[in-house]
Amino acid sequence: MISLINKCWKWLLHYLKWKKIIIRQKLMKFHWYRLHDVKRRYGLNHHTIFKNNYGVLEYCKVNKLKYSVLYEGDLTSVVEPNYYGSRVGGGKTEFTCPPIYIAELEEVEVFGQSDCLTLKDKIILCDFFQIDELNGRRYDLSSGSIMKYKNKNAVTLAYIDEGRTLEKAISLIGCFASNYYHFTLEILSRLKYVDNIQKYDDYPILVDENALKIEQLKELLNIVNQKKRTVISVKYGEKIHIKELIYISHNIWLPPNYFKGAVPMPQDFLISQTAVMNIRTCVLGKKR
Repeated sequence: MISLINKCWKWLLHYLKWKKIIIRQKLMKFHWYRLHDVKRRYGLNHHTIFKNNYGVLEYCKVNKLKYSVLYEGDLTSVVEPNYYGSRVGGGKTEFTCPPIYIAELEEVEVFGQSDCLTLKDKIILCDFFQIDELNGRRYDLSSGSIMKYKNKNAVTLAYIDEGRTLEKAISLIGCFASNYYHFTLEILSRLKYVDNIQKYDDYPILVDENALKIEQLKELLNIVNQKKRTVISVKYGEKIHIKELIYISHNIWLPPNYFKGAVPMPQDFLISQTAVMNIRTCVLGKKR
C-alpha cells in the first residue's frame, strides 16, 4: 500500500513538472512573459524599445563612417536537400553573399551574447535587420538580448547595465556563443580578417563568458588568437560602452528563427568559404 502511494505521488510530481514546462512554453509566445522570464533567469535589470534601427553597414554608409570592405560579390552554392515528408529538394543554386567588412565605430554599446550594437539608447544596429528587410521580413531575430523583434522598426532589448566602459576593443561576441558550431564558424572565424591590419594589434577582444567556461572553446580561441590579444570576458546580456569599437561583419548569414508561417528559402543559408578557411588556416597552418 505504501509502495503504491509513493508511486502515485511520484507520478503526480512528474505530471506537474511536465505541465509546468508545457505552460511555460505556451507563455513564452507572449512578449511580456518572455521579457519577465529572461530578466529573472539571467539577472537582466534593464530593457529598452528601439524604433531607429539600421544594418551596421547601412548606418556607416548613411553617416559616412569609416569602414573597409574585404570581400564583395562572392558567390556561394546552396544545395536544397530532400525534406521529410513529401517535399522534394531542389538542385544546386548560386547566390551572391553580402559583403564582408570591418567598421570603425565610436561611442557605441555592445551586449553579451548578442549581435546588436546601440548608440545612446536611441539607435540599434544589426546587419540582420537589413538582410531580413531585403528577404521579405520573414526572420524572427528574437535571440540573445533581443526580446522582441516585430520588424525593423520595433525591437525590444533586455540587458544588464553596470556602467562598464572600455577605451577600445574588437567585438567577438554573438548569439549562441557557448555552442561549438556558432562559436567556431560564426564568431571566431571573423578574427582572422583583422590580423593583417597592424593598427588593430593592441586592441583587446571581447568574448562571451559562457564560451570561455568551455575548455575546448577556450583552447580553440587561444589557437585562433595568433596576435595574443588580451581577452575580455563579457557576461550574458551585459552592456558595455566602447569608445572605439572594431566591428567585424558576419561571414555566415543564417537566421536564428522564422516567424510562424514563414517558409525557409535557399538564399537564407549563405556561408562564405573564408569562414571555414580562416579556421583551417589557424589550426592546420597555411593553405597548401
